[in-house]
Amino acid sequence: MRKSKDFKWKHYEPEIILWGVRWYCRYAISYRNLKEMMEERGLEMSHTTLYCWVQQYAPEIDKRTRPYLKQSNDSYRVDETYVKVKGKWKYLASLRGMLRKQPRLEQTDSYPRYLI
Repeated sequence: MRKSKDFKWKHYEPEIILWGVRWYCRYAISYRNLKEMMEERGLEMSHTTLYCWVQQYAPEIDKRTRPYLKQSNDSYRVDETYVKVKGKWKYLASLRGMLRKQPRLEQTDSYPRYLI
């Protein structure tokens, strides 16, 4: 692979640099976790190296990919939603049904009437 001027004087290949930047931007992981992922692939580096790569290359990647992204109108519809309740994942519809079965706060005897 031919190195472009953007990657001139870099110790690692451009593909490796772009992997690190993409993984950091795409998945919410820390620099130290990303460093561990790179070490699992046989690459020794510091988390500060990854930080420098992200600071240098992420704005350029964003600028070059932005024209290809599909525009949205900030309105999203969710077909299925799961929520974690007491350590178990519940479908939102069943969660709503579970909440309706509970007595309302005003109907309980343990709640002081003067606060209602």
